[in-house]
Amino acid sequence: MRYQKVLAIATIALMFVLLSACSDNAPGPDTSAPTAQPTQDVQPVSAPTTRQQVIAWDGTYGYIIQTLVSDMTSIGTDGTNQDIVGMNTDCTQLQTDVATAQGFPAIPDAQTASDFGSGITYLASAAQDCVDGTTGSGDASLLQRAASELDQATAKFTAATADISALTS
Repeated sequence: MRYQKVLAIATIALMFVLLSACSDNAPGPDTSAPTAQPTQDVQPVSAPTTRQQVIAWDGTYGYIIQTLVSDMTSIGTDGTNQDIVGMNTDCTQLQTDVATAQGFPAIPDAQTASDFGSGITYLASAAQDCVDGTTGSGDASLLQRAASELDQATAKFTAATADISALTS
């Protein structure tokens, strides 16, 4: 019974296709006189402004800045407390969060993207130097280099957040 319904529907569909094909041979409309075409007011679609794009980026990806700042704060706290194991864990987390940030699309403003990208580059180097400096017996020179890179990253993130605030307010 079920197959009969399917067959009936298929037959009706086939008949519709055949009738449509046959009607192609029928004379078409009179094209000797132009016909009036309805007019449509087509509004051009404007591209979002840089401000709108930065607001959208910040709404979706901006959380990563606070995450990275939190990672840097944890590293600083453990460094002050001379907790090498804690620093190693923090620096490993920073590597993970940097990799996440590197996977995000660029901020849609050239200067902000440059500041943010430079900050990420400094953080990637700092995280690696920190992990290497806190592994085994530790390496003070690597930790000093990591601290310098964290300072440079902080300066770049300060500039990037100022850029974002200026563009979104």
